[in-house]
Amino acid sequence: MTSDWKARLAVMRVASVASGGFIAAARNPVPASYVRDNAALGSVSLAIDLGKTMLAAADGGGAAVVDAVVQQLDGELLGTGTSVRLSLRHAAASTTPAS
Repeated sequence: MTSDWKARLAVMRVASVASGGFIAAARNPVPASYVRDNAALGSVSLAIDLGKTMLAAADGGGAAVVDAVVQQLDGELLGTGTSVRLSLRHAAASTTPAS
């Protein structure tokens, strides 16, 4: 992948996130067996459904959102606390697949 293509992909990702969306890009053809073994089937639908659940619970405040997420995912809340410090750093997304 050329550095020009990497830069274009990074810009597309940032623009997508900034507009409240997401982006998917196909880099190269892969065998169906690779998709079968590595795809996260249902992940986009799960994310959309979870987002709807969070929006529906938002009027009840943060705790209501957390409770709704825990319930939908059949999870367990392990603890609560107060954030005393926040550090946020934006870095370009990796374009190299994990091996």
